[in-house]
Amino acid sequence: MIHTTEFSSALETIKQDPAGGKTDPIHAPFWSMIIEKILDIIRQEQDIDAFLESEKDLIDFGICPEIWQDKLAARSIFLDTPVETIPLEVETMSGWLSNLIAKILQGDKKDLLIQTVNLSKIKIKKLTEEMNTFHNDRANLLINSTQDSPGSKQSAAFLKRLEEMNLQLIQSMRMKKAISRGVFFSVSDKRDHFDREIRLQKELTWFQNTLNSVQNRDTQAEIKKLTDQIAVHIEQTLDLELLIEKTESEIEQLTKQQQETSPLEIQSRIRKEMEYIRDLVKLSAKRMHTESMPIVTPDSKVISFKKLKECLDRIIEFDPKLFHNDRVNLFGKPRVLLVPGTGNSIYDWKNNLFLVPLTYMGTKPLISIASGVIEYRLDVDDDQKLLTSYHQLPDMKSIRSNVQLKAMLTKDYITWMTSEYLGYRVLSKESKNWFEHEIAPDKNEIYTLQKYQPFAIKASDFQKMIGEINTKIEKDGISSLSEEELWGGSMLIYQSGKFDLALQMLEELTKKGAVQPMVYYNIGQIATKCMKKQQAIAAFNEFLSTNAQGWWGRVVQTLIQRLQMS
Repeated sequence: MIHTTEFSSALETIKQDPAGGKTDPIHAPFWSMIIEKILDIIRQEQDIDAFLESEKDLIDFGICPEIWQDKLAARSIFLDTPVETIPLEVETMSGWLSNLIAKILQGDKKDLLIQTVNLSKIKIKKLTEEMNTFHNDRANLLINSTQDSPGSKQSAAFLKRLEEMNLQLIQSMRMKKAISRGVFFSVSDKRDHFDREIRLQKELTWFQNTLNSVQNRDTQAEIKKLTDQIAVHIEQTLDLELLIEKTESEIEQLTKQQQETSPLEIQSRIRKEMEYIRDLVKLSAKRMHTESMPIVTPDSKVISFKKLKECLDRIIEFDPKLFHNDRVNLFGKPRVLLVPGTGNSIYDWKNNLFLVPLTYMGTKPLISIASGVIEYRLDVDDDQKLLTSYHQLPDMKSIRSNVQLKAMLTKDYITWMTSEYLGYRVLSKESKNWFEHEIAPDKNEIYTLQKYQPFAIKASDFQKMIGEINTKIEKDGISSLSEEELWGGSMLIYQSGKFDLALQMLEELTKKGAVQPMVYYNIGQIATKCMKKQQAIAAFNEFLSTNAQGWWGRVVQTLIQRLQMS
């Protein structure tokens, strides 16, 4: 690819001063050059994949022949472990661009609309749960304030009347919204609506009279507040229902039309998506108070595939509930997009991916990856349970800004992953206890690989895998299982409640040679549940022989003390 004048000028500065003492911002020239070249290829209907393949080193890793004489050696810095071993799907820029362009050229516009429908359904579910809570709280306050016997049949009838009033209110508001949109209704529908409005007004008058009979003014104010919240939630739910209806209609129309996308629209969408990623990379650098550097030099601290795998393995191990949320069920786990640039990783909610700049600034790449992961954690926490409970910590109660609170949680999360994991007691006692309750693995359960976590497996798949393991054991015995089958299978068998069999499988695994420490950790946990105290202590001591330091070591020491005192 022929370099633009702006890019060549900035590159010359880097060649003269690889350490970066002198700066000539290259972020904008780098992205402008690539964006315009790709759009030019699209306009001329040339082979985009051939271009991406030929410029893979520059687009994927920021490798320039002007900086590196041996591009193969430079590339090997990144490709130091098979991408298949990384626990999340990983894309480089060339692969991401190829998929993006192919999707746009195929006229596939439905993905975003389907995503809108799915997200709206999640929001409706959350609103309904909250509305039910408000309704129950309101009903309890009214019953306790107005009924002589809260548990009586009279109270049950009162509760049922409240529920029916709520349903009538929802139906009324839904009908009124439809009428305001000009929806056609039959005479019968209009008559039903008129009758319902009369009944609703009677019920609302009854409710207001009941509310006025509440003697305690604070209770009365709380009931009014709950009533207002219910009304707001109904309004939001109906708006979302309308959005779903419109979006599904648009999806159906797109499917029927199957119209081709115009060349100008294709170019516009490609530019928009690439500029979106460009701006995220710039934001990542800005957060670190620096300029983004897409070009890799011999002095750059880069995130290779191996480092990425090590970071994600650590995070998933130390935050096992990371992907236990509704978004995963709908959109899957986030992907990782590696991008030439500088800064900490960012979670991109729009595309459900971790955007990871290849050059990190701190002392450890884990800091960069964990920064994006905690953003994901907070983004999928729709009801803000995580942030609310963190706000209850003594050191956090004085914080009034959500932005500041998230910044503090991000800082503590990184400390949790980088220091507390290694056994360094950096967090305050209250913060450490919070992380051990909200984030950490369960100290009273076995270590379980992410793919075998209960929330990660469908019930039908779980039963199928259990059946295959049991069949193999019944036919050829435990010794016939491979090391992988023994290790993963023991986790599944344990979850099915067959502790003795799970323990036998792990014991068989220890006979097969090289054994990782967590095998002994699981033996200790399961032996404890099987009331085999001495075997549990022996297994935990075996674990400590190679892993005395760190968080897991402290957990095991506590478990041993508990066993010895029992």
